[in-house]
Amino acid sequence: MSKKRTFNARYTPDDNGTWLVEVLSRPDSEPIGVYTHGRTLAKAEANAREALAAWFDVEDEQSFVLLPDIRLEPALISRAVEAKARREELRIAEAEAVQLTTEVVTELARTGLSTRDIAYIVGISFQRVQQILAAA
Repeated sequence: MSKKRTFNARYTPDDNGTWLVEVLSRPDSEPIGVYTHGRTLAKAEANAREALAAWFDVEDEQSFVLLPDIRLEPALISRAVEAKARREELRIAEAEAVQLTTEVVTELARTGLSTRDIAYIVGISFQRVQQILAAA
């Protein structure tokens, strides 16, 4: 596996709905000479990786890490980044809640409580309690 090279990629929307990409060696530096475009950000990134692979004459397009700099209103980008971070926090919290629920349901079942009583205590349906116990 080859070592990953990191570059900054500046994405700028044009008047035709296409994203123009300039690859930079560092933030706020001059472009390195790799330019491309794409109809979507994902396609623009894929095209930038392909262009970098050609530029450096390597086979593995995935050997490049692109740090995006999306040229839109900074406050809007900041809110989008915050929303993404909060969704990730929620995914982590949900996974932890599922694990805790499984542990508690299993422990309560060992005490001899009914599935309906466990459901009442934990705040989930008795059917969910049954599913958890069946999987445990």
